Amino acid sequence: MDVLQIHQEFNWVNKVLFSTQTNKHIECSVKLFNNFMNKWCFEMTEDLKITLNLNFNQNYLFQTEKVVSL
Repeated sequence: MDVLQIHQEFNWVNKVLFSTQTNKHIECSVKLFNNFMNKWCFEMTEDLKITLNLNFNQNYLFQTEKVVSL
């Protein structure tokens, strides 16, 4: 398992999420996250999958609130 590569790509997915400015952008970042998870699903442990999902969902909620308030 290439943990470093997985974390680097996950950080990139988060950067994309945090750069969103509209709800449409947020939807695209969710698709990007899902593609990321599908790409690495056979390389990740279940614990890592859960951790990344929780992390992304928290960031998603934060960014959604931020975009709505704009």
